[in-house]
Amino acid sequence: MKIQKSVIEKAKRMKREGWANSAIASALGMGKRTVVRHTAWLGPRSLMGIRRVLPSHAEEMTAVKAGIHAYLVSDGNIKASKPRRDESYRRVSLEFWNTNSVLLRDFANRVRQVYGYGAWMDFKRGRVEVRRVAVVQDLLKYGPYGSRKWTIPREIMDADSDVRREWVRCFGDAEGHVSKSKNEIAVKSVNLSGLQKFKRMLSGLGIFSRINGPYEGAYVLKVSRTSDVKRYAETINFLDSEKRERLARLLLGISESRKKPSILNLLKTSHT
Repeated sequence: MKIQKSVIEKAKRMKREGWANSAIASALGMGKRTVVRHTAWLGPRSLMGIRRVLPSHAEEMTAVKAGIHAYLVSDGNIKASKPRRDESYRRVSLEFWNTNSVLLRDFANRVRQVYGYGAWMDFKRGRVEVRRVAVVQDLLKYGPYGSRKWTIPREIMDADSDVRREWVRCFGDAEGHVSKSKNEIAVKSVNLSGLQKFKRMLSGLGIFSRINGPYEGAYVLKVSRTSDVKRYAETINFLDSEKRERLARLLLGISESRKKPSILNLLKTSHT
């Protein structure tokens, strides 16, 4: 049943005056959920109309905050709800999607550490959603996000090495791949501009890389020189245990192969 606009306006007035949802519903003959839907952001008991102030330290680009940005760049998504209250209002949130629960927890812990806010976690679907308006607005300052448009902002590119290393670690955990057969670490993306910035960031950390492609519209950044793979492992590495173990096995394999005499050396030895 469609509720008349005058009744909705009366419900809003009652909510502003401090009436409880159940009392409004009883007085106006409507369901309590209907009252909540139309008045949830009003009244002294509601926090939805109150703009929460960010902690003072949240404005600073720290290593922890840089990791949040890296996760959103790699597997993030901007979600806008259907219009509510009026046609111009949409609730915007940020989502981080990943199948690895360790990375989901790391993202959520970082949000709590920086903003003092507990993001909504959905392990069944593999996502963490940031809904608080002030937090979303702060993170959107470092956008854009999305597979084709992501970038690394100046606040991170020009930051100290700890901040840049943490960004690389989180981005590599979400997007990186360790190939034992090719002895390399690879990151694939359709965003050439973003990869070029990533390449410069690695170079600033003493790690050489190269970008190949495009292959079916995507580019691949590779860290393949043994000294650079070793430096990546020693200074950055992965939080993802599977990737970390794969990288360790890769380096162990390189080390063992160097200890084995080559076929050419064996032939020279047999002739002497």
